[in-house]
Amino acid sequence: MSKNNQSTSLVTSESQKGLAKWLTIFKKRPILLFLSFWAITLLLYLPTMQAGFVTDVTSGIEKIIGQPFWRIIHSFGFPALNQLSILGFYLMYQIFGTNGLPWYLLFCGLHALNAFLGYRFFGLVFTSFKIKNSVPIVFLGVLCFLLHPYQSEVLVWRACLNYLLITTFILLQLTHLWQYLQTKKTIYLFYLHGFFVGAIFTFELALILPFLTICYYSIWSWYTEDLQQLKPYFLKISVPHFFLMLAYFLLNKIVIGTWIGHYGADTHLKISLTEMCGTLLQYTVKYSFFVRSFPHAYKEAIFSFFGQYGLFILGVFLVGLFFYLKRKIATSRYKIAVGGMLGLGFIFALFPVLNLFFYWLLYVENDRYGYLASLFGMLLIVFLVFQLPKIIRTVLLIIYLGLSIFLTIQTNQHWKASTDVFYSLLDNYRWQNAANVVILNVPDNYNGAYMFRIIGKKSGFKDALTTIHQQKIKGEIWEVAQYNMVLPSDGVRVQHTKPHQLKVTFNQWGNWFWRNGVGVGPTHEREWYTAHFKGQYYLLDFTNLPDNTVFIYQDGKEWKEVSNGE
Repeated sequence: MSKNNQSTSLVTSESQKGLAKWLTIFKKRPILLFLSFWAITLLLYLPTMQAGFVTDVTSGIEKIIGQPFWRIIHSFGFPALNQLSILGFYLMYQIFGTNGLPWYLLFCGLHALNAFLGYRFFGLVFTSFKIKNSVPIVFLGVLCFLLHPYQSEVLVWRACLNYLLITTFILLQLTHLWQYLQTKKTIYLFYLHGFFVGAIFTFELALILPFLTICYYSIWSWYTEDLQQLKPYFLKISVPHFFLMLAYFLLNKIVIGTWIGHYGADTHLKISLTEMCGTLLQYTVKYSFFVRSFPHAYKEAIFSFFGQYGLFILGVFLVGLFFYLKRKIATSRYKIAVGGMLGLGFIFALFPVLNLFFYWLLYVENDRYGYLASLFGMLLIVFLVFQLPKIIRTVLLIIYLGLSIFLTIQTNQHWKASTDVFYSLLDNYRWQNAANVVILNVPDNYNGAYMFRIIGKKSGFKDALTTIHQQKIKGEIWEVAQYNMVLPSDGVRVQHTKPHQLKVTFNQWGNWFWRNGVGVGPTHEREWYTAHFKGQYYLLDFTNLPDNTVFIYQDGKEWKEVSNGE
C-alpha cells in the first residue's frame, strides 16, 4: 500500500454514502479533522480552563523548584524513568507557571491529536481488513473516545500529561507497525522502534507494546495466511523491543535503585487472577454503560457483582466465544481479526492497572487508568453496534453520544465549581503570620474533582498556598481532617463542648471525613490534639497548645476562625 493510500479518509475501499461521503472532506485536508476534534474538546472543556492545579501538581512543582535542569535524569526525584513527560511538565511550568490557558490548550490539543491518530491507525486497520462501513465506524468510534465523560481526569488534572503523551507515542508506534506490515519497508521499523523508546521514557504503560505488537502481527499473519512471516517479524520487531525493555529495567536499577519504579514491585507484580478478571469486567461495564454515573445503590450492586464473579463470567464468555468463532471462522475471518485486535488492545491497555484499586464511589478519581483502553473499547463498541440493523444502531449511537456530551458537561461543571472554591479559599486565607494554624476541615474533593487532597503530609492546603498562590507562610499549618464536598455551600459548624474540646459538625448530609485520600479511622492523633470521629461530627481534644495557635474552619467559600480557642 502506498503512503498516499494510507489516508485518514478510509474512503477508497467503499462506496461514498451517508457519513462516509461527508467525511471525504478530510481526505485531502486531514488537518481539518484534527482541528475539528480540537475545537470540540476546547468547547466542552472551556469551564475547566483554570482547573487542575491540585494535589500531585503541587508536589511536582515542589520537586522542580530550585532544582538544576540536569536532575531531569533522575526525573526530579519521581520514582520512575518518565523523563519525557516530566520534561513536558517542567517546561510548561517554567514558561507558563499556573496560567491555565496554555495548559488547557495543550491538554485539549493532545486529546484531539490522540483521537486523530486513533482515526488514522484504525483507519489503516479497517481498510486492510476490508471492513464494510469502515469510515463511519472509525469516525464514530474515535468520536465516542473524544467525548467520553471519563476522560476529564486526564484532560483537566495537570498531573496527567504522561497519559496523554504515552497514548500519542503508542498510537504512532502502532501506526508504523501497521505500515511496516503492509509495505515491508525498513524505514517503518526505525520509526516504530524510535517511538517505542520515546514511549518507555514517557510512562511505564509503554511496556505493553512488545506484547501487543506480537498479537497484532500474529493476527495479520493469520488473516493473510502467511504464517511463515512470524519468524522474521519476531526477529525484526520483538527481539529489539525485548532488548530495549531489558535496558529500561537496568536503567531503573541504576538511576532510581529498583528494577520496577512508580508503585514498586510489590504492587505491580501482585497477581491475582480472580481480582484482575473482576477488575477487567468492572472497567468494561464502567466505560461501556457509564455505570460510574449511576445512582449509588445501582453502581454498587453492578460493580460488586462483576468484581466478585468476574473470573466465572469471563470463563463462560470465552467458552461461548470459542464455539461461536469456530462456527463463523470461515465466513467472518476479517471481523474476527478486527474484533480480536480491538479486544486485545483494550485488555493490554488495562493489564498494568488490573491489580490496582478500582475506584467507583465518586466522579473523576482513577479514570486516568482507562484513558488509553477506552480508545480500543469505544472502537469495539461501535464496531459491534454496526452489526445491528441500521435504524437500531443509529438510535443507539445517537443516545450514546448524547449521554457522553451530557455527562462530560456535568463533570466539567464539578471541576469548575471545585476550582471556584479552591481559589476562593486561597484568596480568603489571612493567617500567614500565625505560628500554628489548625484547619478543622479541608475539602479533599468536590464530587470527585480533586481539591486539597494530600497523602502522607501535614497539609495539602499549605502546599497549594505556597506553590499555586505563592504565599509565604511563617508557621505551621495542621489539617485535622478533609472531607468530600458536594455543593459550594458545604461546610461545618464548631462548638466549644468543654474548655479544651471542640465539636466539629457538618452543616449538611452527604459528606464524610477523610484523611490521606480515604475515609478516616476512629481517631487521629497529633502531639497536642486528638480527634475522635463519630460519623456526622468529631470531637477534638487538645492540651498544651503552642503559643499563637488559631483554629479555623471552612464554610462555603471562606474561612472562619474559632473564637476563644482555649
